[in-house]
Amino acid sequence: MEITNPMNVFKQKIIALGIHFTISLSIIVLAALVVQTFWYPGVLFEIDGGIQGLTIVFWVDVVLGPILTFCVYKKNKKGLTFDLALIALLQLSCLSWGLWQTYTQRPLLLVLTDDSFRTLNESSFDFHSIPLNILDSLPGTTPKLVWAKPEQSGDAPTSYEKLQKYFQEGPLYVQYKQYVPMHEALEYLKISGFSSPESLQRNSRDTKTESNENSSSTPIRFFSVEGKYDKAIIEIDTDNSAVSWSN
Repeated sequence: MEITNPMNVFKQKIIALGIHFTISLSIIVLAALVVQTFWYPGVLFEIDGGIQGLTIVFWVDVVLGPILTFCVYKKNKKGLTFDLALIALLQLSCLSWGLWQTYTQRPLLLVLTDDSFRTLNESSFDFHSIPLNILDSLPGTTPKLVWAKPEQSGDAPTSYEKLQKYFQEGPLYVQYKQYVPMHEALEYLKISGFSSPESLQRNSRDTKTESNENSSSTPIRFFSVEGKYDKAIIEIDTDNSAVSWSN
């Protein structure tokens, strides 16, 4: 009968856990880079579901997986290969499910109304009956930016007419027939937003200081972005509608 040293068994388990942890962490870091680069750029990763979508994947792949390996690992154990393959399958399934959910809930559109953007994902499109093919008519890659231009009319609408339109078509940011590509809204961008993050946080665009800044030559304007979980600030170059996603 083979006598095993408990300390040696424990060391082997620790080594197996460390190897599994390193591999799992590398995979989740790579997945996070893909998610943040292509699906949830910049601040959207934190405020609109990118990091939330990867949280469950992290706990299963980086924490639970290596712990399960620690529990089942024993060198030359009968059925060890099957146990490890089962753990890997569990992790792969969780990773695939988590990435798919994160992908399907990614922001497709950022809609500007007044001084702030709102994010819309596929679920938002379905809920507000916005046709997905509208994305094909808009330039750029997702998430695409548009301005929801208020409807122009000769006479100012009454409060009743505004309320009626709201209940019929929803708030302005989901009235897709009013969407204007951002490169066609440069003049509006120049008179909206804020000249600095500080003035945005104070909501003081009309102060004397802000007015002086507005008259300067800088084309950069700052806007609030309302995500599913939080708010952030992005900056837009009003000369060419280029967006800086970093907060």
